[in-house]
Amino acid sequence: MDVDGYDEDDHHHHEGCKLLLTAGVIAVTPTDSSNGYIARIPITTISRDVAMTMYGRDDQEWNRLTEAGRAFLVERARLRRVTSYTELTAALVRRTGMAGFDFERADERAAVGYLLGLIVENDPARTGLMLSALVHYLGANDAGPGFYSLATQLGLLPRGASARAKEEFWVRQVNALHDHYSHA
Repeated sequence: MDVDGYDEDDHHHHEGCKLLLTAGVIAVTPTDSSNGYIARIPITTISRDVAMTMYGRDDQEWNRLTEAGRAFLVERARLRRVTSYTELTAALVRRTGMAGFDFERADERAAVGYLLGLIVENDPARTGLMLSALVHYLGANDAGPGFYSLATQLGLLPRGASARAKEEFWVRQVNALHDHYSHA
């Protein structure tokens, strides 16, 4: 893996660690039950080739998925609606003709998180709003953990925010997205 600042000869120092992929970040954590991160590496510092290899899609496919996903989420915001990961995936399949994401597989769930991170990070509107706030799990009324990780990475949510602070942040994001795009 081509990671900025990673010395290939220093790999033995990373024994006892595992990688955790969330939207926009790869976190290196201890394999024991202790809490905390050893390192958090923004995906933007990783070679695009790694993302392609990890998820089996090339840059052109990611670009198409990002554009189609952003368009779908903007439509949902204009309608003052939220959506589920399942509905988002179905819309992407219809709009791009590409294979959907299999939520039974951890790497495919991580790929959707990666896609949502791309949509937020590449949002040309630059509103400071996270379109990914509109996506939630089926039967849930909240964003996934990757949303909060990305919000923290982007400096929109303080590190160590309480569950209540996270929920309030998410509600503000959804309401602001609805207001912004329903008037556009």
